[in-house]
Amino acid sequence: MDQDTEFMEMFQQIDKEDDGIIYVRDVIFYLKAMNDDMENKKADLYFLEYEKREDEVVNVTQFKALMKKITDDGYTKFSTKKEGTKIKENDIMAAFKLVDIDKSGEISKMELKMACKYLGKRYGIYDAKSWIELMKKADTDHNGKLGYQEFKDAVLMAQEKSSSAE
Repeated sequence: MDQDTEFMEMFQQIDKEDDGIIYVRDVIFYLKAMNDDMENKKADLYFLEYEKREDEVVNVTQFKALMKKITDDGYTKFSTKKEGTKIKENDIMAAFKLVDIDKSGEISKMELKMACKYLGKRYGIYDAKSWIELMKKADTDHNGKLGYQEFKDAVLMAQEKSSSAE
């Protein structure tokens, strides 16, 4: 996938209203959810600069220009998984908000399937079937959806499964 296509895909994931504009705060939230282990200080400075303008909106062209600048300075979409590193609580919350496409406060099976690419890269489990199995195990109220705590349990099970596979 070329960089322009990847940026467009990222923009579409953030643009939940599908109106061609996104808030800067949503961009920052998305990028930090993808890689919360920012070791590149130059890219981190862009986040600090943009956090001051969080209520501004950007269109796809402005988003692509921002992403080009950030990636040229070393930002990578996904942090590399360090052996033995536990997933942080705020990372799980960020992933939950990202996956909760309809903002219902629960993750449906359809949302989980749509999020498998992100979750796979983040947690090392790529197939929807494995995530659905984890979802069933974590769905303690058996309503077919995951609230935050259930989602957190599924992610922690995914991390454990991923760690034991190494």
